[in-house]
Order: sequence, then C-alpha cells, then structure tokens
Amino acid sequence: MTTDSQRPKISERFNAVDSDLTLASHDNVHFKVHRINLKMHSDIFADAEDISSSTPAATSEVVSLTESASVLELLLQYMYRQPPPDLSEIEFSRVADLAEAAEKYRVYFAIDACKRSMCDAIPQHAFEVLTWAVKHKHSKIIDLAAQRTVSLPTDNICEAISPPILAPWLQYHKHWLDALNTEYARYPPTAMHWNNSTRECDIPCEAWTHSYAMIAQKLGARPHLLLKLDEVFGPSEDYLQTRCGECKETLATWRAIIGRELERIPNTYTIRLRFFKFHTPFNQGYDNSSSAVECFLRFPKSILLFERQWKCHGGTGKVDTA
Repeated sequence: MTTDSQRPKISERFNAVDSDLTLASHDNVHFKVHRINLKMHSDIFADAEDISSSTPAATSEVVSLTESASVLELLLQYMYRQPPPDLSEIEFSRVADLAEAAEKYRVYFAIDACKRSMCDAIPQHAFEVLTWAVKHKHSKIIDLAAQRTVSLPTDNICEAISPPILAPWLQYHKHWLDALNTEYARYPPTAMHWNNSTRECDIPCEAWTHSYAMIAQKLGARPHLLLKLDEVFGPSEDYLQTRCGECKETLATWRAIIGRELERIPNTYTIRLRFFKFHTPFNQGYDNSSSAVECFLRFPKSILLFERQWKCHGGTGKVDTA
C-alpha cells in the first residue's frame, strides 16, 4: 500500500494535461512535461533515440533525476515559452545547483543566465564560483573569480576549493601577495622635502602621510585591488592636487610602476591551463564524441547511465564505460 508520504507530489507549474513524459525529482515531485520541449532546449534529451515517441508506454514513462524539485522547477522554465526566473531573487546555493543542472543537461538558455548570475555572486562566493567555472571551463569567469579569491582568508581553503585546483591556486595567490608586499615596501609612509635653511631633506610632508594612509586604508590586504588603480589612487591624487606637487609626481610614478609590475605576474590563463589538465572531457576513452552519446543517451533508461557518467566526471574526471 502506498502511503501519503510515499505518493509523489505533482508540480503545480508543470502539470500539463497532454504531457507525454514525467520527470521525477529526487525528493519525489513529478513534473508532467512535453518531450518536444526537452528535445528543443536540451542537448542531452535531444540526443535520446526515442525522444519523439508517443506510444502509450512512452507517454506513461517516469524518468527519475537526481536534482531536487526546486532546481527542476527553475530549469524547466528555460524550456518553455514563459518568462525566465529572476535569479537575482534566488539564494546562491539554489542558483549554484541550477547552474550545475544546466551544464549537465546542456540547456543553453539556462547556462547563459547562470553564467551572469554566478559572475554577480563572485564578491560573496568567489571560491564556489571559481570551482564551478573551472569544472565547466568558463575562462572569463575563472579570471574574475581567481582575482577576487586572492584577497580572501585562507583559513579554510582546503574546504573551500577542490584539491586539483588548490595547488595552482596557492601558487597564483603567492604571486599576488608578493606583489602587494612589494608595493607597500616601495615607498615609506613619510616623505621629507628639501629644507633650504639646513640644506637637507628634513621637512616632513603631511600631505604625503595623509595620502599614503588613504591608499593603505583602501588597499589593505586585498591584492586584487591592485587591478583597480583608479579606485586605490584616485582619492589620494585628488587630495595632493593642490597640496604638494612633488608628492603628486611621486604618486604618479608609483602608480606607473605598479602597472608595469603587474604585467610580470603569471596571468590566469597560465593558471587555467594547470586547472584544465585535471578535468577530462566526457568523451575521453571513446573513438569519437558521437559514440559517447550513442553509448549513454538512449532515453529514458540511458539517463541513469548518464547520471553515473556525470558523477564520475565531477569526482575524478574519468568516464566509466561499463
């Protein structure tokens, strides 16, 4: 006997009367959808051999997926003619799950929206975004997230990013910390100007001390701000404009030196190449990509095999051909 707790719930949004396919979330919610929509918007479902089947047996088919109902609710909205969800109003963990599902099923409209949303989340979730971007090889997002992470605490770094990313990230992080320490040591917080009376440089410049403090307060221990010199130096340049021409020139020289020194730091493309060698494409081990699709995309039973392939890819980067 099926109890109320075992009986599946039906999605209110996706409960089409003429549905020819049912998707089941891992938390036992059923989505009654149309095969043609999945075929048009998802590479994975499009490659399934019997996606267009309309036999009674196919129509009553229930395909169990590993995603939660809340994630499938979002993902399916990108496969129907309706306004997409506003991801800015959704908590990051749910957006991250959606981004993973969009990549998994290759729903391109959803992937594009998730890429924008993940970029917006970098200030608060840089490590999580970096890990996701590396896994799916979104190079521009890798650049943005990696730059942001160099200013974050490293107390729990081993829990924040996966081991394959950790080693190259630590090297990248060291380059930026070295650059920051070098700039702090380049000029002292005090400056002495020439004294015609004593014929020595013994007149302290209060304007320089104040402008230096403004830079130090803005820059702090955040190396990524070295990439935003207007933001770091702008207020000090304005302050020195009418107070000390000599220190203004010194500040301009300092800023120019930083620009040249940053060019010597290995860019994120170099680091990115190290990242990618740990992530094997889905079709490794097959003669060609079409044979890979042929192997595990026979809808709907093939979805179970596809789930296994996806887990292997996310965990070890190896494809299970069994």
